[in-house]
Amino acid sequence: MRTTERFIVQRKRQLEKVFNEYSLIKIWRKIVRKQMRSLDILDLHDYYDFNYSIEERVKHIVKSILSGRYKAHPPLIFKVEKKLGICRHLMLPNPSDALVLQTIVESISVAINDSKPTEKAYYSRDKHNMKLPHEIREPGEYPLHWRKQWKRFQKEILKFSDEYKYLVVTDLTNYFDNIGLRELRHIISSRIHTHEVILDFLFNLIEQLSWNPDYLPTSLKGLPTINLEAPRLLAHALLFELDEILDAKTDGSFVRWMDDINFGVDSVDKACEILGAMNDVLKSRGLALNLGKTTYYTVEEAERHFLVKENKYLDDFKIIDKSDKNYRRKTAELCI
Repeated sequence: MRTTERFIVQRKRQLEKVFNEYSLIKIWRKIVRKQMRSLDILDLHDYYDFNYSIEERVKHIVKSILSGRYKAHPPLIFKVEKKLGICRHLMLPNPSDALVLQTIVESISVAINDSKPTEKAYYSRDKHNMKLPHEIREPGEYPLHWRKQWKRFQKEILKFSDEYKYLVVTDLTNYFDNIGLRELRHIISSRIHTHEVILDFLFNLIEQLSWNPDYLPTSLKGLPTINLEAPRLLAHALLFELDEILDAKTDGSFVRWMDDINFGVDSVDKACEILGAMNDVLKSRGLALNLGKTTYYTVEEAERHFLVKENKYLDDFKIIDKSDKNYRRKTAELCI
């Protein structure tokens, strides 16, 4: 027996609100299919078999979840070198597991985003929809929301270098690998109101997708490094309490993109004070600042490091509407 009467009377009812055939099909077609097609290792047939039989697949998924028997498939794990043979373990989940993970995170994503303490923190929802400059994009395919966020993030950094004597740059050491699942659950449950079984199922699935070699027990540490949106949103939410600290210590003069953090200060002593406070908060959650990437720049150094003049030059370019009458007239005059 994998369930008790508690599951039948209480928990199943809550899971039915999240997992139904219509919502699973919608999330697959709108979100997960595009993300799966943009992963580091591509499926030979572009997940055509799963997409073609999506109606039957979701029936089986819903039935399995509501019976208490759902179990994740072993993901394909591969290594990507960071430096000197030290590798990051990335994983490619089964499409059904990616769909289930995205569906359950989608059910709490609005509440998570509504609970953020500041607008100064960003994360990438559609990271893998971006294409290289030489690749052809269909109309409307480019993730405009992602691009606007990144541009706003960069402008905030440039503003700090104009308004303060120093710009501090830092990030976290092996962020995804060091995230404690218990701490993550405590933070999420303290910020949103959701039924216990939703978080139980979410973190049970995360544990199943985690890398546990050699029959070792689950360490309850580290989010699976999957290039999908769902883990990025959870990792983003874990740092909401740090955002509150930074907002108070810098008077709002900071920005964060996932674990990359920048803020402006007028003295080195103030920078050290804030960095020390940040590190204490992070250490209490089993995390730490990356000292190798933590530094501060003067105004002149920041201008060179962030290529301020080059970015301002690029901002001056404007998209020309070739259907505009003035454009056609000016082009004709140049040809005479």
